[in-house]
Amino acid sequence: MGFGTPARPAAAAVALLLTFGAVNAYLASGARMGESLAQQGRHAWLARRPTGHGSGGAATQP
Repeated sequence: MGFGTPARPAAAAVALLLTFGAVNAYLASGARMGESLAQQGRHAWLARRPTGHGSGGAATQP
């Protein structure tokens, strides 16, 4: 018993959406953890802020 070939694109779309949801949650939690570490001053690299001059560099906070 099965749905056959016509169901394959639908199954692929559902799998893709579920994967995107999991990756989104993973990245969002990582960003939250990084922000928390930077606010607490536990990670100096994360606490640096962009200079705003378009150079792509980062400057440490005063």
